[in-house]
Amino acid sequence: MTAVRPCQACQEQLTKGRRDSPHGELRHVETRPFRGSMFGGWEESTYQCTVCGSVIEHTNDKNEFAPWWWLAKSEK
Repeated sequence: MTAVRPCQACQEQLTKGRRDSPHGELRHVETRPFRGSMFGGWEESTYQCTVCGSVIEHTNDKNEFAPWWWLAKSEK
């Protein structure tokens, strides 16, 4: 496997907030719903960049603390 560096758009995505949309080159891979929290459920989504290959995770859990977007791995 070849390690890749996140592109500029992916680096900027990591600074975005909970309600911000993914940048245009992030392809949705999977969404995992979580239920059972006493304050309601939330979702965690996985995206992969079609430019650099980075895999980025996102949570919309209102009870969570930032970061809302994080780099899961940067390998193809």
